[in-house]
Amino acid sequence: MVALAAAGDKEAFRSLHTAHVRDVHRFLVRRVGQDLAEDLTAETFLSAWRGLFSYVDTGAPFRAWLLRIALRHVLTWSRRGSASELPVAEIDLPATGRLDERVVERLTAQGALRAALGRLTESQRAALELRYLQDLSVPETAAVLGLAEAATRQLVHRALRAMVRHMEPIG
Repeated sequence: MVALAAAGDKEAFRSLHTAHVRDVHRFLVRRVGQDLAEDLTAETFLSAWRGLFSYVDTGAPFRAWLLRIALRHVLTWSRRGSASELPVAEIDLPATGRLDERVVERLTAQGALRAALGRLTESQRAALELRYLQDLSVPETAAVLGLAEAATRQLVHRALRAMVRHMEPIG
């Protein structure tokens, strides 16, 4: 399918888009929020279409190549000074307007997790998101980040240790 798309087959590219747009969008929403994610998703696929001629099958899935493009768009956006912290998801209150104790605990934990994620470096956040939220393997994560597998394992390990360190004061 990738070879057909690279040869200019728009239907093949449309199939690739359909197969991967949800993963790319979900990755971007976590990085920049819903509104900007839609724009960056479109930019990612436009860049992919324009750059298909340069795609080299390295054994990593095509999705890894797309996520690498998406990550470049996020990094470009954040370098412009637009990104100061992770977006915070809106919280829907129950119809009663009251939160039970379990919900409060869950929201507190999510807030603590978001705060800890916000204190990581951009590369640490990206490594954790790709590895655990996008469920990429170590080789796939390495391909997206442009790192060796050993360096990727080390980055993920250090990011997890940093998360624990940042969350310890919270309990």
